[in-house]
Amino acid sequence: MLSLFRQKRIQRQRTIALGVLGISLMGFTWIDPLMVDFRLYRSPREAIVHAVATGELQPTSLTQNGRRILPETAAPKTRSKQILLVEQDPNLVLKFERYYIGFGDGLASYLYHADNQDISITLEAYEANRPPDGPSSLAIKKLDEHWFWQVETSF
Repeated sequence: MLSLFRQKRIQRQRTIALGVLGISLMGFTWIDPLMVDFRLYRSPREAIVHAVATGELQPTSLTQNGRRILPETAAPKTRSKQILLVEQDPNLVLKFERYYIGFGDGLASYLYHADNQDISITLEAYEANRPPDGPSSLAIKKLDEHWFWQVETSF
């Protein structure tokens, strides 16, 4: 009988210890879906960057505001809705439009900047100095060398 009580007590202590360990590790186990997607599809995105930089891949159409769109066949490889060639000379800038926000008035994208200049901006900093013809809101976060995450809305 004594051994049964001892076994229950030991089992309870193990449960409490595992619970405390689990809670303490929760801060380290958060998985950022943005970074997972970025790392999983980075190689195909960089292959497209290389193809554009070498001239193997050229834009096939224009958007309403004159931006050049790369062939639709390139977008699914990178899990993008479309890929825009924002700037080519002197600095290559590509925009991988990842998904739309709201009712089509917002957009989240990966940006590639060949010159590696940090273009990060917080939402508050943008709204304080927003240009009259710019989006309603904009935030850009640096992910890695040459790579940024951009969220913008236009109302």
